[in-house]
Amino acid sequence: MPASASAAQIRYLEESTRGITPSGNPTELRVTGESLNQSVESAASQELRADRMTPDSILTGGQVGGAVNIELSFGTYDDFLEALLAGTFTPIGANSSVAIADAVFASADNSLSSASAAIPDANLAVGQWVKIEGTNLNDGVYKISSTQALAGTKIYFDSQVKTVVNETRACYIETARLKNGTAALRTFSIEKEFSDVSQFFIYRGCGVESTSLDFSTGSMLTGSINFLGQDSDRDTATMFPSGVDSAVAATTSPVMNSVQGTTVLLDGASLGESCAESFSLNIGTGLRGIRCLGSGIGFSDIVVGTFEITATLNIFFGAASSAAVYDKMLLNQALSFSIAVTDSNGDGYGFNIDRAKLTSSEIVAGGINTDVMMNLGLTATIDTVSDAMISIDRIGSPTVDNPSASPSTSVSSSVSASPSSSPSAS
Repeated sequence: MPASASAAQIRYLEESTRGITPSGNPTELRVTGESLNQSVESAASQELRADRMTPDSILTGGQVGGAVNIELSFGTYDDFLEALLAGTFTPIGANSSVAIADAVFASADNSLSSASAAIPDANLAVGQWVKIEGTNLNDGVYKISSTQALAGTKIYFDSQVKTVVNETRACYIETARLKNGTAALRTFSIEKEFSDVSQFFIYRGCGVESTSLDFSTGSMLTGSINFLGQDSDRDTATMFPSGVDSAVAATTSPVMNSVQGTTVLLDGASLGESCAESFSLNIGTGLRGIRCLGSGIGFSDIVVGTFEITATLNIFFGAASSAAVYDKMLLNQALSFSIAVTDSNGDGYGFNIDRAKLTSSEIVAGGINTDVMMNLGLTATIDTVSDAMISIDRIGSPTVDNPSASPSTSVSSSVSASPSSSPSAS
């Protein structure tokens, strides 16, 4: 019986030593397809023979690698995002959630304040995307202002994303931020099972080589995670030492789309869903394999290279803001870019490039009865304020939709305000 792709299951487990599959429960991974493979390289013998035949073809090398194709969902691929950027998510508090018992929302300056200094500004950054929940009027996704300083008693929000309504009510702030860093290479053992024919393939020592995400109107948010690995094996049973009976189940969070819950900001000018047609983000780590004599067909080591972060953005041309972007390209000026996407629960991710240079800006009239599009190419460079090329904000809490902490216990007992009930998912 031929194997069916519909019966395939991908699982992964992070390694403590590259290329060695550890004990522990693997995690099931949600994918829409995969191209993980062990390739081999060979060379035909150049021996001279009177009968003009080739005596042999010799194995000379090989490579483990490939991609898993994904539909982005909340909390599903965080391990790989951290490995990609050589960093970790810094949460605002336990479970990426902090309760503010004395929260005051003010529309006059689009702010949230806490008289008891309950806002943990040390774990927040200007321009960070956050989720507010537990209120009557102000639940939703906000972006902290990039022009106002943070303080433990007050944060200001970007009015182009969302404006607050006057309200005094306890709430939760939920967010975590990941920036590109310099942590040691993280690797994974990734196994795919074809359950209908009882075949297992494991790929060890896999580092995240690159990731791509595609945002397009009228479609789900799709992408791929590309790996470079050390070696591979096949068996009729799992090669995870602890087996797969206790595997961690895959997440069940909703798939994100580019139709609802998407906000685009280009250099501080909100384009919105109606003005941005598509966006693609590509993050490369420069991974490369090293071969030594006698090391077999795989790599003897995998080393990291320079981050390469590029993006393409297609917007409808016409507004003064889009014309100003074109002028920036001619003047070789930097600009910022930020996009956030959320699911039906109000959880999601914000992708921020605080300093980018335009590598292309094409504005053409393609034909009759068509819209004039502005096709931008962007390359990220280091931003000296954030000390990063890119940051990813995890908007919401990855473990609970309804935080268990009570806002009334997060600050001094003199504060009596508290929600009438725990926050519900947006």
